[in-house]
Amino acid sequence: AAAGIAPQKIVLRRNGVEPPPSWPPRGKFRAAHGIPEQTRLILFLGRLSQKKSPELLLQAFGNLPERIGEDTLMLVFAGPDENSMQQHLAATASRLGISSRVKFSGPLYDDDKWAAYRDADVFVLPSQNENFGNTAAEAVAAATPVVVTEQCGIAPLVKDVAGLVVAHDATSVANALERLLRDPQLHAKFVSGCPELTARLSWEEPVTQMESLYASLM
Repeated sequence: AAAGIAPQKIVLRRNGVEPPPSWPPRGKFRAAHGIPEQTRLILFLGRLSQKKSPELLLQAFGNLPERIGEDTLMLVFAGPDENSMQQHLAATASRLGISSRVKFSGPLYDDDKWAAYRDADVFVLPSQNENFGNTAAEAVAAATPVVVTEQCGIAPLVKDVAGLVVAHDATSVANALERLLRDPQLHAKFVSGCPELTARLSWEEPVTQMESLYASLM
């Protein structure tokens, strides 16, 4: 619209999510990566790119274990590396003194991806901008509460149903993670809200919208 395209010629349509036909057993991802069952696991899954702000999440995580008094907290970055971002994140983790609490799993696909979602306690999408945020929708489908930034298209759907929506800064992300990890009732509320949101995020509505759009154009 800012470029001069008439607003009536612009249509917004969300994406959908399709859960797997069968779920991997709980603990599969943790076992594969040496993460104990009692460890509280925060997951980032996506391209390790500047746009998705993995460094912001790392900064938010920096003093979180001390803030919540949690000795078994761990942050996992899952996804393909872009422009040596993983090396930069590893160096930052070392500088912050939290290298032992940070893991890089590399890209995950299919069953391995769903296993990671399922074993996480919280999923975080801290992007600078996302037209939707498919990974957050997939985490919700796996009944994992999420923290997303306001710049993610899925944010209004997630808010106070399956997770928290925050500003794009490390303090806000850290505060949201602290709330979810400190408050088991809040965490349980969002776990319970995940199936409700997953049902609303099916492909049925977007497909109907596209059919109607094509019909109107014809």
